[in-house]
Amino acid sequence: MEKVRIQIEEMQRRNSMRLTAAYELINKRLKTKEDEIHKIVEINQSLEEKVKSMTIENQIWRELAQTNEATANALRNNLQQVLAEIHFQQQEENHLRTNGNDEDAQSQCGSNQEDDSGGERKYDNNEVEWYNKNRRGRWCRKCGKEESSVLLVPCRHLCVCRLCVSNVDNCPVCNCVKSAGVQVNMG
Repeated sequence: MEKVRIQIEEMQRRNSMRLTAAYELINKRLKTKEDEIHKIVEINQSLEEKVKSMTIENQIWRELAQTNEATANALRNNLQQVLAEIHFQQQEENHLRTNGNDEDAQSQCGSNQEDDSGGERKYDNNEVEWYNKNRRGRWCRKCGKEESSVLLVPCRHLCVCRLCVSNVDNCPVCNCVKSAGVQVNMG
């Protein structure tokens, strides 16, 4: 009996050692798996942060592209307007050249200073004195700061500067509606 009891104790001890070894092995594997899960969670968080930053960066680039597209469209429109204005001015210059060869160009506002009989108008001394006193010379009739350098069409008054021509709808001299302005270089 004593022998059986020793064998049983020996078996329990071996089983206990096997269980302890199995338990330690399972704990090691479990700890390894937990470490792997922790690393995967950290990588996942890092990737989520990168996705967020890339989404923000993508939105910034999209807005920049839209801004650049709007700028390009505005520049294209400005270029088309400038080209159209140049074309119009060239047509006006060609028209003035062809009509200017036959006779002197006539103002469309009626300020060509001819009387009813078709002759040149005669000024009396009061009108000459008033003109000399009130004339502004070659200065812009809009701002008075720059020299007049733009000829208004159709009245053909040289009375505004290049800065004011875009703000003038009517001629400051005769109040005729302006259809265009032609830059005149006097130098």
